[in-house]
Amino acid sequence: MNDADRAWQNQVLELGCIVCHREGTDPAKAEIHHIRRGLGDLVDLSRVRDNYHILPLCPIHHRLGDCGTAIHAGIREWEEAHANEEYLFLEVLELIRDKQNDFNIIGN
Repeated sequence: MNDADRAWQNQVLELGCIVCHREGTDPAKAEIHHIRRGLGDLVDLSRVRDNYHILPLCPIHHRLGDCGTAIHAGIREWEEAHANEEYLFLEVLELIRDKQNDFNIIGN
């Protein structure tokens, strides 16, 4: 992993858990989840895991919760309960963009 990957991952982690955020709770400290499904026409991740297409998930929503709660306990059930990985990734991008816009407004 290079410095740009680390910087991106840090930006994503600063958001906290995207699922907690969507549920209206205080976003818990997150860990990185590498998206495993393809992102439509954006990129086919079925064979490649990269450090850009990631989600910030707390341990419960990532790997410790039961089926439907943790993505690694059953992705179909998890996506039915929360949203698909592609949609959540686009939400992450939007949150980061909004955060950068807020910083630019305050900084100017």
